[in-house]
Amino acid sequence: NILTIEHGFPANANIKIRILDNVGRQYDGYSPSSLELSTGRLTVDTDRYSSGLYYVNFIVDGKNIGSVKFSKL
Repeated sequence: NILTIEHGFPANANIKIRILDNVGRQYDGYSPSSLELSTGRLTVDTDRYSSGLYYVNFIVDGKNIGSVKFSKL
């Protein structure tokens, strides 16, 4: 029930993480702190998500840099 994202973003980056459902609607989202970013690993608690396909979408400095698909079982 925890999605772990390993990344190379700098600790001072302006990052927004959005979770989208399989049709592209925003389901969840947050902005990680610089402390979280400095670890090179982000976690998303998916416990309350229904089973299905989702996308993690990354917004860096106001620009959409893409999405990665994941399955919640």
